[in-house]
Amino acid sequence: MRSVGSWIVAVVAALSSLALPARAGTATDEPAAAAAVTDEPAAPAAAADAPAAPVRVPVDPATVFAPAPARSRQAVDAPFALAVNAPWAWLRNNIGGSVYVAVDPHWGMRANVARYDAEELLPLLVLGGEGPVYHGEILDLGLGWIWYPRRLWDGFMFEAGALMRDRDVRRLREDLPDIDIQTTTFAARAMIGWSWMAAHTVFLSFAAGASAGLEYGHERSVAETGMTTTRQVERLQIDFETYVRVGFAFGR
Repeated sequence: MRSVGSWIVAVVAALSSLALPARAGTATDEPAAAAAVTDEPAAPAAAADAPAAPVRVPVDPATVFAPAPARSRQAVDAPFALAVNAPWAWLRNNIGGSVYVAVDPHWGMRANVARYDAEELLPLLVLGGEGPVYHGEILDLGLGWIWYPRRLWDGFMFEAGALMRDRDVRRLREDLPDIDIQTTTFAARAMIGWSWMAAHTVFLSFAAGASAGLEYGHERSVAETGMTTTRQVERLQIDFETYVRVGFAFGR
């Protein structure tokens, strides 16, 4: 009986020794499980280190339909100019002046005013034979676009624009009664010419061409007997055009 008890004690001791490591292993696994549990919140922490998602800002409809910014124009060295007609023409009471404004390096606008004696222009329209003699004044107001293929205010130029011409003249002929002409012409004008520029400031320009438009007004004729006859005028008027300008450019 004593040997059986000894075997029972030995078996219990062996089982106890086997149970202790198992419990120890289980005890050491519990912190691992706890660690696993505590590692689960680490995923949001890793996500916090990732770059933030872009924030979508609402689009303003006004910016969607806004026109694209205009292309900046190339700068012009001298965008403005003033000019007068040739000084020797002043001795014949012919006075003219022009104001120029640059639009871009090859295009400009010219506003022109001129007053001259009728006999300085109208005889040029007479081709062959002895034509009538004119006395009086002509006043021009014009606005035109000028194209300079080379550069502004220099080289070949082409001008096209509008013209208003006011006539207050008397026509004299030996075989016909004298006629007083008071009319206004609204015409289109085109000219070609050349401009010489020096020191990027002073220029001399010359142009020639023609104008065509409708002339309105009246003519009054006085016979030798003293009788006066007045008639209304509405006709096509075509004139030869020419000018000389001396000026200077400035600005910027």
